[in-house]
Amino acid sequence: MIVLENFYKLIKKKEFLGCIIALLCSFILFPTFFNVGVYPLSSLGPSWYSLDPSWQLTLNKVNLENLVWGEDFAFTYGPLSYFSTRIAWGVNKFHFILFDLFVLFNFLYIFYTSYLKSNNTRITTLLIFATTLLLPNHFGSGIALILTAFLIFWIRLSLNENKPLFYFIQIVLVVLTFFIKFNTGLVSFVFFFAGLIYRLIYAKDNKLLIASYFVSPFIFIFILSKVLHVSIKAYLMAGMEMVSGYNEIMCLNENYVNEFRFSLVIIFSALSVLLLKAFKEKSYLFRNLIVLFLFSSTIYIIYKQAFTRQDIQHILEFYKYVLLFILCLQDFHFSETGKNSNVVIISIVFIAIFFAKKREDHLLNLMSRITKVEYFTGALNHSDTAGIFMSGIYNKFPERVITKVGNDKVDAYPWNTQSLIENKLNFFPRPTFQSYTAYTPYLENLNFEYYNSEKAPKFVFYEYDAIDSRYPLFDEPKMNLVLLKNYQCIDTFGFSGRPVLLLEKIKNEKVSLEKIREYQIDTNTVIVPQSNVYYELFISSTLKGKLVSILHQAPAVYLVIRTKNGDERRYKTSKKLLESGIFLNRTLNSTLDFYKEIGKDSTQVNTEIESYHLKVDGPALFKNEIKIIEYKIN
Repeated sequence: MIVLENFYKLIKKKEFLGCIIALLCSFILFPTFFNVGVYPLSSLGPSWYSLDPSWQLTLNKVNLENLVWGEDFAFTYGPLSYFSTRIAWGVNKFHFILFDLFVLFNFLYIFYTSYLKSNNTRITTLLIFATTLLLPNHFGSGIALILTAFLIFWIRLSLNENKPLFYFIQIVLVVLTFFIKFNTGLVSFVFFFAGLIYRLIYAKDNKLLIASYFVSPFIFIFILSKVLHVSIKAYLMAGMEMVSGYNEIMCLNENYVNEFRFSLVIIFSALSVLLLKAFKEKSYLFRNLIVLFLFSSTIYIIYKQAFTRQDIQHILEFYKYVLLFILCLQDFHFSETGKNSNVVIISIVFIAIFFAKKREDHLLNLMSRITKVEYFTGALNHSDTAGIFMSGIYNKFPERVITKVGNDKVDAYPWNTQSLIENKLNFFPRPTFQSYTAYTPYLENLNFEYYNSEKAPKFVFYEYDAIDSRYPLFDEPKMNLVLLKNYQCIDTFGFSGRPVLLLEKIKNEKVSLEKIREYQIDTNTVIVPQSNVYYELFISSTLKGKLVSILHQAPAVYLVIRTKNGDERRYKTSKKLLESGIFLNRTLNSTLDFYKEIGKDSTQVNTEIESYHLKVDGPALFKNEIKIIEYKIN
């Protein structure tokens, strides 16, 4: 009887319940597999099916070849991106194990301390279980968001207490995110410094100690950049370009009206709770303003990630991760926030669950997440090629093609690099290695200079294609210009039911652009393209257009191509893509058209272009003038 009474007292203790909740939810979130399998590309479907598998596998290839991130290779992900993709090719298993234990420790600490310190345990428990329900335990591309949420949690703790552990973990998180995914890593610095500035101004801390916290991430990043083959300046430049160009060109117009509206309900409801708290606690005004800044910035990041791209996968990420950020900021649930605030938080939880489960029915199937056998089996049987299953490839290139290429350097346009790896060819990626990501002049010029040098591959496997209704020739206009001038087609073959050209470099001459003139036209004026002339187009947003771009999506810009036979086609483009340039007075609509153009066969002339002109969504969002710079192609 005494034993039962003691046990009853034990389970009523807050520490015991918090420990059980933390252990259970952290165990559910621990990965069920050690690494993902990489399988041959499907032999069916459009070419963009190969897009994601190609970039994921190529990230590991960059590390294996010791290419320099930022200089030899530019992407939004960095040298530790395998923590996001979970592709184990060339990765030491202890990297995964240590990383997973670090993530596990964070979840355990957040869940336990959130419950233990909360004066509103029902709301906290609801947030913990709802967060566990929505978060995928394989993390994937969302790991950068999860690490950012962890960072917000530790920063919030450090606003009240200056403990070395809090700052040590913050520094680790900042460094990790910087090398996993650049854009998330960059903003993590801002959050980290915001917390330090608060302590520097409002706390009686050792100033020298705070100063050491300021410089520590830079020191570790500098040291690791040597180990991970990162050119910090170039990595920063390329990453900034990726971020700046993404908002303009990667927008989709898929119709998810309710998902958008309720995301705004969540955002403004959550902000109202923090504003109310800041108004009530005037003695902690600056601290509460820091908290408001941390939350509004992170919620904006996941909102923009979701509704810039605006496909359902990115939108789902908003609903999956928003509760984690709310949980990690103690201000939503540590104190008795009031009945109205509780209603707001409960409503946010059920909105997030509703929209996440609406698209993914398996969210409630927790049993599939309980077993961890596959994880431990994978860890025990790990090798440098673990998970790479490509021996029985479906899309083997013809033997004559493989023989022609031999061991010479190869590349693929626009993005299907996995097929090169599957066929065991000597693949080295160009700097901006998939055409759809070369969406700024800086990124385009990285490829132009690469193909205009001795580093250029001898062979290129070429398919004429693009995503999001873009014009394939102008996804990488300067690179295509070099291909048309310095390469010839030596073979064609079918791949997944599509024609592929094998291009071989025949010249080592540099393609150059000699400026002819610069002038302005209005947006209604057409451009009549001349032979052997390259055009850079510059348009500017109005203040209204810039605000629309910040708050939702960049206003759409379209390039309209009218041919002399009366045909007119409209292609999606952007300000920065137009600055990269356009050229050619003949239209190309297929791989066969590119074959005709590169062959320069006078009997196979492609349709001549009568004019180019621009159309925009909402004339008030852009200025009326277009600056044009013309170059002679040498």
